[in-house]
Amino acid sequence: MLAFAHLLKAALNPSTELLPLPYTASLPEAGQARTFVSQLLRPIVCPEVPGVLQQQTMEIRFFAPGVLVSNLDFVESIFGNAGDPFLPENDARLDAGGWTGHTGCVIPAPHLTTLKKKIMAHGTWQGRSAGDPVFRALFNRETMLASEWYAARLEARAALDRRLWARHARDLRQFLNRRTRLQTSGREAMQSSLTAADRSRAGFSQPSRCCQSLSRHHWSGPFACSCGT
Repeated sequence: MLAFAHLLKAALNPSTELLPLPYTASLPEAGQARTFVSQLLRPIVCPEVPGVLQQQTMEIRFFAPGVLVSNLDFVESIFGNAGDPFLPENDARLDAGGWTGHTGCVIPAPHLTTLKKKIMAHGTWQGRSAGDPVFRALFNRETMLASEWYAARLEARAALDRRLWARHARDLRQFLNRRTRLQTSGREAMQSSLTAADRSRAGFSQPSRCCQSLSRHHWSGPFACSCGT
């Protein structure tokens, strides 16, 4: 519950770059409208069955920072606009027969991807907040590449790739052994694939090569670790 409270607080407090309404973004900073926008939706859950059941809907309230107002336009084009949520005629609680009793809330918050789990759970990590330079430095490229957990991650990935390439090479050999009447062109293509599989498996058995290959995949840069064979 505490983690959810931190997430909700962060979602409702985005950076100022996410708050300007698009049609005021070209104005001087002092003239920009920085705000949240909201919309009430009543998606249909149970369509009407004449003489049996009246149409039933749920209610969803969207809250979005100004820059993301187009998200509301998108969902409105699908579910429609349920009107002003503060008017009695749009209050789902007063629609006893037409409301399913379900209420939802959606808050687009792309900035949450920059938050850390321990910060969300406890507010701080070893006495440091999310904005602390020392804490942020733990997640830069150099620190991540030098960490033991990342080395273990590469070792596990290399071991998996070795098993996959070994299985692939085994299956190709079995196929070639069974298909003794395979046409020359087909056999040459399969043999070429087998050679490539053996080469790839051998590459993942060499620590320096497998680490460089995997780290380029993850980080677009070399990494040195002691992968086991």
